[in-house]
Amino acid sequence: MIKNRLSPENPDANLKSYYQVYRGFSWNMILDLFPSYSTNMSNIVFESVDRWALDPKTRNRTALIFECAGEIQRLTYEELRQESSRMANLLVQKGFSRGDIFLICSKPCPDVYNMALACARLGVRFC
Repeated sequence: MIKNRLSPENPDANLKSYYQVYRGFSWNMILDLFPSYSTNMSNIVFESVDRWALDPKTRNRTALIFECAGEIQRLTYEELRQESSRMANLLVQKGFSRGDIFLICSKPCPDVYNMALACARLGVRFC
């Protein structure tokens, strides 16, 4: 078993001090961080990938690290945005729309994550 203890305060993290945020937390503060929420057009993929990919300061940050059999693959926010958008377009071409179900039968790989993001982009349920 591998055990690792992570420091709750990581100077490189977006959340600098968990304890400070915890003490001053309010939902109003959080809603201000999600501009799409007020438009009633909130989408989890926009909030978790696209808004970071559209920002020149963060677009080339590593968003996903995938390791399999000793091979490490890193994808940036921009790469995730482009690839998941491409896959979403493929799903639309194949006739998928909001509420449909898409079953992913594959061994874990970056394409599985991109397809899951593509489904979430469109409102397609995936398993």
